[in-house]
Amino acid sequence: MNTIISFILTVFLVLVPVSKAWSEPKDWSLIGLKFGQSVEAASNTLDNYREDLFIRKHELAFTYNDGVQMIQTDPFLGHIEAAARQPQETLKVYFSAPPREQRLIAVTRVLVPSNPPTHAQFLSSLTSKFGDPAIVYEPPRHSISAPVRIKYVWIDEHAKDCYQLKTTDLMLKGPSGALGEISRYRRLAQQGRAPESLAMCEPVFEVLLHGDPVVHVEAVMLDTGNWLSGLEESNQWLSDLREKSSKQREEAGEVPAF
Repeated sequence: MNTIISFILTVFLVLVPVSKAWSEPKDWSLIGLKFGQSVEAASNTLDNYREDLFIRKHELAFTYNDGVQMIQTDPFLGHIEAAARQPQETLKVYFSAPPREQRLIAVTRVLVPSNPPTHAQFLSSLTSKFGDPAIVYEPPRHSISAPVRIKYVWIDEHAKDCYQLKTTDLMLKGPSGALGEISRYRRLAQQGRAPESLAMCEPVFEVLLHGDPVVHVEAVMLDTGNWLSGLEESNQWLSDLREKSSKQREEAGEVPAF
């Protein structure tokens, strides 16, 4: 079953340098979903993955102000959400925003295995596919009875990698589409903690395993550079639209007779 849900994003424009090149995406795959896939290809992957998936498509639209009124862009697909039971699983697949052609930039996955494997079995499966993780972090346990949780992170190790969750059990979230997210990464770049060109930010793959045997799994795959450079393009595109709309409104203005 497919449903469509729409949201509107109000834009507060911040002009930044724009990198228009779509970087070659990392060749990772999560249940067949890959960075750079088209909406059609990603949808086909989900359709062929599990027959019991309930699928919802979440649409977004930007709004901007021409100086008098709010104007809304055409809606576009923000992300696809797919959920199923037995085993319980939720997938969210995120796509780049206009004016770029829509391509897959992130996947989040939450899974509750019906027959939990041991931690060693799960980790062996991950390393055989993705290699050894660059970061292994075990968050503090709040009590002796609390299950062990260990986060594994795959990322090319650079001094400036835009990844700020090395020593926390927090997981990356799927891109919201809000252009304001650029500002946080711009601050990192100004502090020398991220590349000057956000398109150079490294892709990240995180997995958080709960318990041994593993009873709960969280995973996130984010094409950080293409996501952020795409937001910069969206920002510039909307700035151009606002300027064009403002000029058209001014040219059509009429002074009432006195």
